[in-house]
Amino acid sequence: MGTYMRRGNQKARMIATPALLAASAMLLASCSYSEPTPSPTTSSASPAAEAAAVITTSSSAPTPDVAGTVGLSSYKLPVTYPTVAGDTWESIAKAFELKETSLKAFQAKPVDAEPTAGTVVDLRGVDYLRPGAAGAYQKDASGHPDVYTVVEGDNPGAVAARFGIPVRQLVTDNKLPGMWSLSPEATASFTPGMKLKLQNPS
Repeated sequence: MGTYMRRGNQKARMIATPALLAASAMLLASCSYSEPTPSPTTSSASPAAEAAAVITTSSSAPTPDVAGTVGLSSYKLPVTYPTVAGDTWESIAKAFELKETSLKAFQAKPVDAEPTAGTVVDLRGVDYLRPGAAGAYQKDASGHPDVYTVVEGDNPGAVAARFGIPVRQLVTDNKLPGMWSLSPEATASFTPGMKLKLQNPS
C-alpha cells in the first residue's frame, strides 16, 4: 500500500513539473518589457513653408514690410523707396527702422504732407548733415559720392550709414584700425580733414 502511494506521488509530480514549467514561461513572457516602436514624426507644414521658415530665421537682414519695391545699393542695402498708395512717413520710417523726423530730413525737398504714390523716398539722405557724419563729399564723374571729408565728431558708423556702405567696407577700404562703428581704434583714427574713399556706394 505504501509503495503504491509513493509511486503515485512520483507520477503526479512528473506530470505536474512540465505543466508548471510551461506556466512559468508564460508568466515570464507576459511580464517581459517590449519597447514600443516610435511612430514616424509628421509635419503639417508644406516643404515650401518649412523652407521659407528656415530662410526667414537665418536671414540677418529681413525684408522691410513695405508694399513697394526697395531700391538697393551695390552692397544690397536699401537706398530708395518708391511709395505706393497707403504709405505714410510713419509707416515707411518704421519699416526701415528710422526716425520719422530723420526720414523727412533726408529728402531733397521740405516735407509738408504725406507722400503721394510714386514718390521716391531717399532712405540715406547723403546731403543731410547729421551728428557723426556732418562733412562734405565729392562726386565722381557719374555723380555718385566718391570722397568724404571728415569733420570733428565724425565716426565710421554714421558716415557708413549716410552713404549706404557697410561699416566693415568703409573701415577696410580706408585702412582704418578696428572694424566696427563703435570701435575705439577706428573712431580715434578719424581726424578732421581726413579724406575717406567711398568705394562703390551707388
